[in-house]
Amino acid sequence: MNPEYEAGIRARFSRLERAEGTIKNTPEDFRVEEIPGEITRDDNGKYLIIRVRLNDWDTSSFVTSLARALQISRKRVSFSGTKDKKAVTEQYFCINAPVNGIPYLGPGIEIVETFRSNTLLRLGYLRGNRFMIRVGSAGTINDRVSEIASFIMQNGGFPNFYGIQRFGSVRPITHRVGRYILQGRMDDAVMEYLYDPEFDSEDYRKAFFDTRDVKAALRDFPNSLRFERSILGRIEETGKLSEGLSRIPIELGKMFVHAYQSRVFNILLSRRIGNSTRMDEVFPGDVCYSVDEFFNPEREPVKAEPFNLDKIKALSVGSRLRPTLPVPGYDTVFATPEEEAEVMEILSADDLTLRSFRVPHHPELSSRGERRMVSSIPAGFSLPEKNVMEFSLGRGTYATSFIREMIREYSD
Repeated sequence: MNPEYEAGIRARFSRLERAEGTIKNTPEDFRVEEIPGEITRDDNGKYLIIRVRLNDWDTSSFVTSLARALQISRKRVSFSGTKDKKAVTEQYFCINAPVNGIPYLGPGIEIVETFRSNTLLRLGYLRGNRFMIRVGSAGTINDRVSEIASFIMQNGGFPNFYGIQRFGSVRPITHRVGRYILQGRMDDAVMEYLYDPEFDSEDYRKAFFDTRDVKAALRDFPNSLRFERSILGRIEETGKLSEGLSRIPIELGKMFVHAYQSRVFNILLSRRIGNSTRMDEVFPGDVCYSVDEFFNPEREPVKAEPFNLDKIKALSVGSRLRPTLPVPGYDTVFATPEEEAEVMEILSADDLTLRSFRVPHHPELSSRGERRMVSSIPAGFSLPEKNVMEFSLGRGTYATSFIREMIREYSD
C-alpha cells in the first residue's frame, strides 16, 4: 500500500524532476520553532508559560510527562500546536495550575525560559513555524531544489495537503479508526487501533486480535504503548471493546476523526490539482479567504461570483487571498452543487453522510467541519548551506507537503 495514496495525497503540482534525498535521518535534521501569537508577559499573570526545546519527543508524550512531574491533570497543560517526534522542536506550553517552577524532566527536554502571563494558550494560537531541514543526499540538491522552489513561488505555491504524519508516520491508520468511529462501529475502531495486519507484525498485537485475551495483552504490550495499555485497561474494567477509547485523551480521539476529514480534503485537493494550471487559480463559486504573510486565513470568506471574479483572481495571484476546499463536518455549507456532489460521493463510499460527524456515543468527538486553503507559499525560503532548507509556514501547514514537491525520497 502507498501511504500517501491511502491518505488521499494523489498528485503533485510541479512536474519538474525532483531531487533525490531523505529527511528526518536524525531529529537534529528537522528543526521546528514556533512563531507564537502575542503572549503578554505579566509577573502576576495567572498562567505559567514555558518555552521548551524537545529532542525526539512528541507533544502528547511531553504533556503527559510534564503533568506527571507536576502532579497535575493533563487538562491543566495547554499548547498551541502539535509537533512530530523525530525532530528538534521549540514550542510553548501553558500551565493553568499553582506551580512555581519546573523540575528536571529527563533527557531530550530543555526548558529555554519560563514566564507568567494572562494569555491562555490554545490550539491554533500560533502565527506559524520556522523550519530548518537538512536533506540526506550523496550529492548536492541545492540547484534542483532552487529551480523547483522558484517554480512554486511563481505559480501560486504548493498544494496545502495534510501531511502523512497526520495519519500516523509509523502506522498510518488514524483515519481508519476515525472512519469506524463515524460509522458507529466502536468495536472495530478499538481493534483497528490495537492491530492492523497491514502495518503490525508484533506477536502481542496479533495475539490479542486472535484471542481477545485482555489479561495476556496487558502482560505483553510494552509499557511504552501507554495509549494501547489504557485502552486495554478500560476493556478489562468494563468487559466491552467499545468502551476502550473512552480512556484515551480527548485530543487523541479527536485526532482520529480529524484524520478522516483530512483524507477527504486531500482527495478533493488532488482532484483540483489535475484541473488547475496554477495553485492560486480561482474558479467560479470558490469560497476564498484573505491571508496574512504566513498564509493564515483572515476575516470573513468571500465567494467568487461573476461580478467579482476578475478582482478575486487578481487578489489570489497577488497572494492576498486563496480559494478553499471543505474539510467536511455536520455543519458544512458547500460552495457549489458540484462541490457537494464530490464530497458526498467520497463519504458515501465509506457509508457516511454529513450527519455522521455528530457522534452521539462520544459527542466530544463530533466535528462541525471547516474550510482549508488549497495552497500556501513559504516565507523566507533560503538554502543557507549544502542540502539545507530554511523557511516559515503558517499554522497547520505541513512542511512535508512543501518538501515532497522538491524531494523524492529513496523509499518511494
